[in-house]
Amino acid sequence: EAPTPTATAHLTTTDIPSPSQALPTTTDIVSSPNLSPTPSASNQTSFVGITTSTPTEASSGPACFPGSATVLLSSGAWIPMSSLQRGDLVWTGSDFSPIFFFGHRNAAVSSAFLEFHISVPGSNSLRVSHDHLLPTSHGIKAAKSVSPGDYIMHATLGFTEVIDIRVTHLEGLYHPHTLSGTIVVNSFVATCFTDSVPPPLAHLLLLPERLTFQAGFASLLGNSFEIGTPGILDHVAKAIQSQ
Repeated sequence: EAPTPTATAHLTTTDIPSPSQALPTTTDIVSSPNLSPTPSASNQTSFVGITTSTPTEASSGPACFPGSATVLLSSGAWIPMSSLQRGDLVWTGSDFSPIFFFGHRNAAVSSAFLEFHISVPGSNSLRVSHDHLLPTSHGIKAAKSVSPGDYIMHATLGFTEVIDIRVTHLEGLYHPHTLSGTIVVNSFVATCFTDSVPPPLAHLLLLPERLTFQAGFASLLGNSFEIGTPGILDHVAKAIQSQ
């Protein structure tokens, strides 16, 4: 197991060390054999509720971050996810990578998120939807499959122990995609993928968007995904999940 950190550490705008463990690449993520299946009712993580939410309420809906989640731009400025734009260069844990697409960008909704607290006093917490894939000390896992005692990746501390998981409702749904496949949110490293659609398929489906962005053209899909998943793709995702 990874050692438990003993000192508080935060990302700063002037000194951004890389984590001691190697960050997953897009290739690592899409080919990971460690993706955890959706937990059954018998082994679902027990969450500590800080609102009237229940674990079941946190187990539905798109995989995103809340609008209040923060990212670090190449300019050195921390901004909320709600202010992020296509083309912005954001910190991924090893370098700055551009946002080329948004799976969701909707400020008008309130959703349930899982809130992860780690063993380092005074550190930030990570708030993320249940289906979002996170690097852990045991490979890539969906947030809903992470339990207290597991280790998730902090961008300066490396793998740190999760000591508490709570459910909270927050405003906004934002799912940015970087060319690198990872993004640092609230000082934690997350992938840009979910377990709603297998990462290899998601990576392939986004190829036209990546190429269009790299060629300097406007998005082919525009904002068609930002408020909600187009109907046919929503049906495809549900069919995949039912397999």
